[in-house]
Formats: sequence, structure tokens, C-alpha cells
Amino acid sequence: MANSVYQQVLDYSKKTSGSPALMQVQAQLNQLTLVENLSDWRETITKNMKDGSANRICDEWNRKTKKKNTPRLFKIFDFQSIDMILNEIVNQLAIQDRGILLQQIDNLQHQIEQLPKSHAALFIRLNFAKSLIRLNRSSKIEEFIIEEFLKETIKQARDIGDLKVESYAYGYLGELHEKPNEWELAKDNTQKALFIAQSLATAASPSEIEYLWEWQLGRIYKSQLPPRAQAQTKEIQQESPKNLDDARQMYQQAYLTLQSLRRELVAGNPDAELSFQNDIEDIYRDYVNLLLWDSNPHQENLSKAREVISSLQAVELENFLRLACPESNIEEIDKIIDEQPVKTAFFYPILVEDRIEVEEKIEVKDRIEVIIKLPDDPNLKHYSTQVDEATVKEQIRELQIDVKEYTFNGVLKKLQLDFEEEYTFEDVKKEGKLVYDWLLKGAEQYLKEKEIVTLVFALDTNLRNIPLAALLVNDKEKIPKYLIDNYALALAPRLNIPKPNTLQGKGLKILAAGLKEPDDNNKLKFPKLNYVEKEIKAIKEIANSNFSVYELIDNKFKIKNLKKEIDTSAFKVLHLATHGEFSSSPEKTFLLARDEPININQIGDIFRTQAQRQPEPIEILVLSACETAAGDKRATLGISGVSVRAGARSSIASLWTLDDEISVDFTKIFYKQLIKQKVTKAQALQEAQKQLKDLPGREHPRYWAPYILLGNWL
Repeated sequence: MANSVYQQVLDYSKKTSGSPALMQVQAQLNQLTLVENLSDWRETITKNMKDGSANRICDEWNRKTKKKNTPRLFKIFDFQSIDMILNEIVNQLAIQDRGILLQQIDNLQHQIEQLPKSHAALFIRLNFAKSLIRLNRSSKIEEFIIEEFLKETIKQARDIGDLKVESYAYGYLGELHEKPNEWELAKDNTQKALFIAQSLATAASPSEIEYLWEWQLGRIYKSQLPPRAQAQTKEIQQESPKNLDDARQMYQQAYLTLQSLRRELVAGNPDAELSFQNDIEDIYRDYVNLLLWDSNPHQENLSKAREVISSLQAVELENFLRLACPESNIEEIDKIIDEQPVKTAFFYPILVEDRIEVEEKIEVKDRIEVIIKLPDDPNLKHYSTQVDEATVKEQIRELQIDVKEYTFNGVLKKLQLDFEEEYTFEDVKKEGKLVYDWLLKGAEQYLKEKEIVTLVFALDTNLRNIPLAALLVNDKEKIPKYLIDNYALALAPRLNIPKPNTLQGKGLKILAAGLKEPDDNNKLKFPKLNYVEKEIKAIKEIANSNFSVYELIDNKFKIKNLKKEIDTSAFKVLHLATHGEFSSSPEKTFLLARDEPININQIGDIFRTQAQRQPEPIEILVLSACETAAGDKRATLGISGVSVRAGARSSIASLWTLDDEISVDFTKIFYKQLIKQKVTKAQALQEAQKQLKDLPGREHPRYWAPYILLGNWL
């Protein structure tokens, strides 16, 4: 079918006026790219089916949707049949025969070489060269053919004065030689590409392609470093400092270039997103890996590593919101920790993923780097924990846990699924203890010495979907002891938060909105919340609170009514007892009102007038019946996005859906704690979770752990 579509494009291009030759060549290039993409996709799917992760995705979906009888995807199609179908698609698009594919490429190259010189024709040459480089990696195309083609592209670019194409062509030549024994050639061509790209910069902004060649040079230097484990020996350290310094320098330049281009990333133009997932994240994470390359990194490198990961998280959030994160009325967390009386430690756990090829096999050499800021201590603390495949496999087997993927992320995915099922209590405890040891065992002495009572985390990737409250600290006692038993907990997505303000619990003005039953369009998707009225009533009945509670329940909970209330009254707390979902996609992040879902942009619209009229923002946004999207490791971006759009200092949300009867108990305890003197928001949440945990039948973390506090914890 895909072949037929391309044939239609080719046929149409022959009838079109203008530049049919260009259109015909572009259509064939698109076909070639699709063949390459499908080949890559097939490799990914094959890997996922072999290690079982495809079925785990289906299992996760079934648990999230409560559809216990939904057939697993690969019970319908076994591995061999799926593999056969994908092979057939790729083979058909590649004309089924390698020789014919090469002949097709030769014909396409001949057509491209007949095109008259123009900017459009030169970019077609670049796209074709990029496809050839991808095919060269699987030894399908001779290297000298690509090299000569790119040299001719450079000549033509010079002839018509197209510096951008000339830069790309040199950069692609560098990429072609980016392999052992050709490093000098790769470096020479990439440096030429960078020099030309820098000549395209303006006084206000670097060229948008500079970072590509800075990154490529960084990779070239990094690839010549010995494996990190060997690099810790004195002999190797003496031999390779220049490559390490050069790699760090080029990654630093790529990072700074991207920082300068950040505003373009969020301007709403999809073309300016610079392939965020594939490019920007890799650059930032590789740079952090280099900064923390030494076993005992310098303070300067620890500080820079925190800054880089924080910037990555800011770019993620800005990319999600399509607008810049607020830079006013914020305060550095380090400063807050030093000045506030509540003894708090700020944790930055960073997963560094290393894949090393050994005898044609890829070995996983991951590690967790933890950086800690303690009160009244100018030096950051640091420790590193190896979570390589061999280590994880040994620990998993000792604990007798059924985990198919022997990686840190594999354990996190299993733990995330187990949190939501009652029968998994024993596995949750084992997995929770293992993750605790990896993340926090190395910090115990620091926390004890400083008498820390609150932990604030800036979490990385899959860790964001794990409620840290349920990590097991001690598995030797009869009653399990969790992290929440020792510390109040909060999350901060960056190195700064909205300026903190200690909440005076008594006399709060609260807007409480809830939806018991969705409208006809959403009845089948979302179950009734039978306890919404009881949940809101529980807030009103807190003894000695003097709360002023304004209600919008069921038919009154419509977008226009919510906006009217927020515009006209200065509420300190917004409590929403309604369905909603948080996702890494803004289009899939919403809260359910009676008339229609409230999307992320509407949330911003609802609070815009309030932000202009009210001198102080909302202190707490409570989202008591929402959940994160299944299979989405960045789903908590949705929580951050809603919080930023609402302008709230703090948000409390749940990572998965609970029976709304539990929400009533949580609400009673949380607000009762909130009115106490000198109790922070994090401590109020801590006490609510501890008391929920102690209720009969609520021992499993699935009942008490999913609530998280994001933002100001004071």
C-alpha cells in the first residue's frame, strides 16, 4: 500500500508544472527514507518482542484501564508471524532484493546529479547523502561513493554561495568517518563544518546548526576515551586527559549553543524543536556523563552537572507548554535550604546510561550519580552506584524477582506496575528496598549528621513515575519501614521554585470543585466518583479550621463557572475532585469538567485574569482523582505543566487512580494537619500518608503512596 502511495506521488509529479524533476526525486527520496525508518523500527520491535517489553506495555495498559480480559498483543500474533509481516513490508518497499535496491539508489543518484544547481537541489543532495550514510552503517553502500558525492555537493554549494549546505556536507563527511582509525579525518571535516556554521551566526543568536558539529566533535573526542572503569586507573588518567578535556569543551559549547536557542524551541514552531528527544537529550546527558567521568568529581563539575540536567528538565517543560518557564518571582532551592529552619536536603539523582560494544555485543554499564545539597554546607555531596547489567541481574536473582530487563529502568518499570496491584505486596517490598539502596543508601550518614527531616528531589526520567514514599528503608523489622516514615518528601523539577511562603492553615479560602458523574460523552471512559460530595464536605468539617469553602459540584462545575470564581475571589487553595490524566503530550493532558475536558491551554486562560488581579498566587492545587498516562515515562510533565499554567506554588496529585473513598480519608487527614502551627505542606502530606498506611487493609503502598507534592514544600 505504501508503495502505491509513492507511485501516486511520482505519477502526479510528472503532470505538475514548476519543477517536476525535483518533485519526482523528492518522492523517491521519501520512499528510501521510509525503507530505512521501517528497518530501524523492525529492529526495535524485534528487540522488544525478544525481551518481553512489548507484552509488558500491553500488561500495563490492561492494568491502567482495568480491562483484565484484554488479550495480550503478542498472544494474537506470535513473534515469528509479526517478524515475517515486518520483513515483508520492508522487503516490498525495498523492492525485495538488495541488488535491486542498490540499482534503485544508483538510478536515484543519477537523477539527482542531473538536477540544475539550486538551493532546493542541494538540499535534496544532502538528504540523499544522509540516507546513504545510514545504509553504509549496514554495509550496503561503498564509503568512497558517499565521499565523492559529498565532495561534489561541497563544490556545487561553493559555486552558488550556499554556506549552510557547505557546512552540512562537511559535517556529513565527518559523520561518515566517525569510526576507529578515521578519527582525524572525522575531526578535520567536522571542524570545517563548524567554522562555516559559526560564520552564519548573528550578534543576537548562533546559527541553528552550530550545535550539530559541536556535538559531533564532542562525540569524536569521547569515542577515543577508554571505558570509564579503565579510565579510573592512574595510568589511563595520565594518557587521556586531553581527549577528556576536549570532549568536555565541545559538549560545553553545544550545550551553550542550545541554551541560546531555547527560546526558539518554545516559540510554537514545530520545526524549531530540533528533534528534542533524539538530539537535545542525548547532548545534555552525554555532557553530564563527561562531567562526572571521574570517580571523585570536582565541585565545579558537580555544580555544572546539576545545572545541565536542570536545564534539560526546563527544556522538557517548555517544550511541553510551548512557552518559556517563569523566570520572575522564583528563588534558588539551595538558598531556601540554607535560610529556612526546616532541615532539608536536596537530591539530584541522575541515571547515566553507558552502552559499550564488546566483541560485537552491547554491554550495559549504567550508573546512578547522586548529587546532594545539604543545609549550611557550601560543598555538594556526591556518590555513585553501579547498576550495570551483571550487577542488577545478580541482585534480582538473589531476591527472586521476576524481572525480564536487567537494568535500572527495567526494575523501575516492574515496580511501577506492581504498585497498582494488591497481590504484589511482597515484590513491591523487595523492589522498593533495592531501589532505596541504589538511590539513598549512600546518603544515610549525611542525613543523620545534619538531622534532616525533609527530602526534596529533582527526579530523572522513569524515577518520576515512582512514589518515593514507598521505598523500603528497612526490611528486617516485622512492620516494614518506608522512606515516608523517616522523612517528609517533595519534588522540584528545577533548581528553583516559586518564592516560598509558609502557609497559615487556619482561615484558608478554598475553592473545591468536583464531578461525581461525567457527561454522556465521557460516561463510558470514566467511572462515577461516588464520594466527591463527602470529600468536599470533609474539608468543610475540619474542626477549628475556619476554612471558607466555595463549592462547584457536578452541574455547577463548568469551565465558565470555574473561571468566574477564580477571577473574582482570592483563593489560597484549589481542590479538584475530578477525573484527569497527565501525559508528556499537552494534547493528552486534561482535567474533566461537567461540560467538557479542560486542556492545558484552557487552564492557562482560566488563571490569566486571576494572575493579573491577585497579588499572590494559589498556594496549593490539589488534584485528588487524576492519574498519569500508561507507559509514559514523562507523564509527570503534565502535573508540572498544570501547576505552571495555574501559577500555583505547590501541587498535590496522584500517580494512579484510587478508589475515591480513599481520597476522602486522605483529604480529612491532610487538611487537618495543614492547620497545625509550624507544619509544612510536605509534613502534612507525610502525616496523611503515614496515617493512611496504618488503616486496616491499607498496608499496601497502592492505597497510600501515589500522592506526590510538587513545588514549594514549606
